[in-house]
Amino acid sequence: MGKFRKVSLFMLSFVILMSVPKAATCSYEEQAKLNNEAANVKANYEIKERILNKDEYDIPDGIENEEFVAKTDYIQVNILNLTKNIYVEVTNNINDDKKTFNYSDSQNGNIKFDWSELDTMVTYTIKLYSSSQTGCEGNVLKTLYISLPRYNDYSTYEICKEVPDYYLCQRYVTYEDVGYDAFFTRVREQIAKKEQIKEEEKKNNKWYKKTIDFIVEHKVPFIIGGVTLVVVAGGATYIIIKKRRRSIIWKWKDWEIY
Repeated sequence: MGKFRKVSLFMLSFVILMSVPKAATCSYEEQAKLNNEAANVKANYEIKERILNKDEYDIPDGIENEEFVAKTDYIQVNILNLTKNIYVEVTNNINDDKKTFNYSDSQNGNIKFDWSELDTMVTYTIKLYSSSQTGCEGNVLKTLYISLPRYNDYSTYEICKEVPDYYLCQRYVTYEDVGYDAFFTRVREQIAKKEQIKEEEKKNNKWYKKTIDFIVEHKVPFIIGGVTLVVVAGGATYIIIKKRRRSIIWKWKDWEIY
């Protein structure tokens, strides 16, 4: 009976020892080192282009097969500076897809994967964990979030050529579709504003030109906003006079400016 009890106690101790998580052996120094490594891990995305395989599209009528090349965009997500001490789990808010990447899956610590559902915005959640190479295995070190834009079909509309920098005309956007009617209404309003600004600039340019023409014609110095305009060699020269003394005299050929 005593022998059985000793064996039982030994087995129980062994089970308890084996069940102690590795995190219990994680020292402050090691955790600090892992935190520093995790701080260097970054994520970004790039919009890229690839040539489609022939089985991915139909050639339009009237075009020879050899003359036609079909291309499409895709978004490449990059996770940078992964180390042997860190692995990542990647999820998104669109589907149940879950990816796990270790350092062995990387190229010099850099992970790449693609997103091709370009009509949908997606946000990736990237969780960094300490790997089995450490005494802190399974500890969450950091969480990154990266949001990818969607392709904007309206960007190809003819009306967008008049205001290509307007946010509704950008090729990739980070807002939901505003709808066809709202798109055209807002773009037309933006075009009208652009035309109004042009007209105001024309009026201002006309006033400026008339002022300069008057100065050139009458050869008279004007003081506008502390800046003296004089005619030199047929053009207007700006001379800024800073009065550091009570009386400063500037002489230019036959002109004296006080």
